[in-house]
Amino acid sequence: MSMAWSEDLTIGVAQIDQQHRELFRRFDALLVACRQGHGRSRLVELHDFLADYVERHFADEEALMRAKGYPRLEEHRAQHAKFRAQMASLTAILAMQGPSIALLVETNQKVMAWLVEHIRKTDRALAAHLGLSRDDC
Repeated sequence: MSMAWSEDLTIGVAQIDQQHRELFRRFDALLVACRQGHGRSRLVELHDFLADYVERHFADEEALMRAKGYPRLEEHRAQHAKFRAQMASLTAILAMQGPSIALLVETNQKVMAWLVEHIRKTDRALAAHLGLSRDDC
């Protein structure tokens, strides 16, 4: 599954939106590399990026939720924890088997599907709590 960034994914928090855009940009670069026959090597780079990104991005979101008294913080954090576990599983496969086309496809499908769903539902609920609507974005 591939999905390009679209403005309907904007939630209205500049830092969070910028981080989301960067993740989409990284996946676009991976797809370009695949078309050029370099997808396997870029998969390792993407996993390295994701290891840092996940921790930084989730920490930023969770700090914002705490600061703003978001009542669904624990539910949101649980989704982050589930995603971390999913990424750890994919990274373990990469470490054991090396980069493969199958892992590339699985990473793309799982991460992008989760991200789009998370932004559209969970992050939008946070934006609503912050008083941001799509029209404000």
